[in-house]
Amino acid sequence: MKKQIKKHLNKLYIYMIAMFMPAWTFAAIKYEPLAGKIPGLNTDGNLAGYINALFNVAMMLGVILSVLIIAYSGFEYMTMDVATNKTNAKTRIGHAIAGLLMLLGTYLILHQINPDIVKIGF
Repeated sequence: MKKQIKKHLNKLYIYMIAMFMPAWTFAAIKYEPLAGKIPGLNTDGNLAGYINALFNVAMMLGVILSVLIIAYSGFEYMTMDVATNKTNAKTRIGHAIAGLLMLLGTYLILHQINPDIVKIGF
């Protein structure tokens, strides 16, 4: 019985060390901005600028992908004669429009909180 308890305590110690090890490791790392290393990214060397730029890139990619999906599904809807393919194309168009509305909603909510959050600086 004592061996099992000792075995479980050893596992607990290992888990605790593994859980708190990243905090010790990252506390010693010095932050070095990548201002000159990423083309088109002007963030003045602060972390908030990088997060803002990442958000803006993600929003742009989402909009571009949604528009491409709408265009492809519209082309597929026009060229297919089978009813099931037309239904699938309609569904994809609806989902892409819903995604665009979600992106717009996210943008509007964050703009209401703080307009500097969604400022595009490229």
